[in-house]
Amino acid sequence: RKGNLRTRLTNLSPCPQCKKLILPHTVCPYCGSYKSHSVVDLAIKSKTRIVKEGR
Repeated sequence: RKGNLRTRLTNLSPCPQCKKLILPHTVCPYCGSYKSHSVVDLAIKSKTRIVKEGR
């Protein structure tokens, strides 16, 4: 039915570390933290991105 085809707004919540808006229950792409714990080391992630782009 057409009643189910409506679009829904996504809920955004602020990151506890950097205060930017992110999707809930995901790692923050800006600071790499999840629930106030550092999960992703962004320095290593940026180095691998540079190596992949340099090919």
